[in-house]
Amino acid sequence: MKRAMTLAITLAAEIGAIASTITPNGSAAVKICVEDSSRSLWLMRSESIAAEIFAGIGIRTEWLHPRQCPAHSPGLIVIQISTGAPTERFPGALAYARVAENTVEVFFNRIADTVPSVHIPTVLGYVLAHETAHILEGVGRHSDEGLMKAIWSSRDFERMFWGSLQFTPEDVQLIRAGAAAFRRPALNAAR
Repeated sequence: MKRAMTLAITLAAEIGAIASTITPNGSAAVKICVEDSSRSLWLMRSESIAAEIFAGIGIRTEWLHPRQCPAHSPGLIVIQISTGAPTERFPGALAYARVAENTVEVFFNRIADTVPSVHIPTVLGYVLAHETAHILEGVGRHSDEGLMKAIWSSRDFERMFWGSLQFTPEDVQLIRAGAAAFRRPALNAAR
């Protein structure tokens, strides 16, 4: 009897975990693990901004604390926050994505050197969205306009601060297609 009860509780917990990552339209959330144990208010605000950007195109994201992160798996995006990136490493870049590995490295020191501290959470949120989009699209391509530009102009930064820098329609299509395929392995692995 105890074994049956334990099995029932375990099964209920697994079903609950799977259900919590399902959106109302039946699609799973994209799971993102940010490997930064500080969990600063800046980072939490940045994750919220990135989540809002993706929600605006119908993609739900789940941002996991490092202790909640499962082992690296095909259905998980891992973001590493670096604070001392040398200038010779990807010169001028605020971050970069290793698409084949589902990982992103963010150069926090470069973001902090680019904008006043009051704007760091916003820019970091857009950087998180940009690099996560590379993983979801499955390619390192850039767009001529919008959030997926290779190099943001001062006008692009202004649009970030107003919340109006968006993905182009082409990027939205690629992200949605990639997210649908990307989320499947995480659900299958949970079963």
